[in-house]
Amino acid sequence: MNTEVVMKRRLFDGKISQKGKNGYFSATDSVNIGNIWRLQNRLPLFSLRSWLQTKSTEQFIDLALAIDSKLKIEVYKWLYDELLKYRNGFGDSRLMALCQYCHLKYDIEQHRKNK
Repeated sequence: MNTEVVMKRRLFDGKISQKGKNGYFSATDSVNIGNIWRLQNRLPLFSLRSWLQTKSTEQFIDLALAIDSKLKIEVYKWLYDELLKYRNGFGDSRLMALCQYCHLKYDIEQHRKNK
């Protein structure tokens, strides 16, 4: 796929974007949705700036845990479900099938013209 495809993952009452090419999740979406959830549960807001300054900041899963443990569980599910991989593969296989169909149809039309 040449165009960047973004998958939307449901979380709490919102959606987190996941890039199709590299599988990265949107930290901005995660923090925004996480903070809405934290406010609804009377928890203090999460500060991405403060979190980025800590030494333990290495992976998205660390961010998910820092926002809330429920988010971390969802992220683990997303990492292991490989939904993005299957969706991208399905999209590529459908595109390939369409190209083969168009090529075959073109060949048939050319054969008819040459008769």
